[in-house]
Amino acid sequence: MTPAPPPIEAKKDMDAKGMSEDPNSKFGSPTVRHTRNFLDCVKSRQRPACDIEIGFNSSLPCLLANLSIRQGKSFVWDGKTARST
Repeated sequence: MTPAPPPIEAKKDMDAKGMSEDPNSKFGSPTVRHTRNFLDCVKSRQRPACDIEIGFNSSLPCLLANLSIRQGKSFVWDGKTARST
C-alpha cells in the first residue's frame, strides 16, 4: 500500500510589509479581489468585473432553491416580469 501524501498546508501570500494578504497572488482571497475591483470602479466610474445584473442572475437560482426547500413548494421564475410564481 502506498503511503498517503502529506496534508496540504494552508498558506497566505502576504504583501511586502507582511501586513495583509496580497490580492494578486494565487492565494489571494476572491472577496478581497472583488472588493478591490468594486472600489476601483467606483472611483473610475468603469463597469466592475461582476456588476449587479451578473450578481443577481447568478445568485437567483440558489435563492429560489433555498426558498423552495424552506417552504416545501416549487417556484417558477418569469424573467419578463421579474416575478416568481
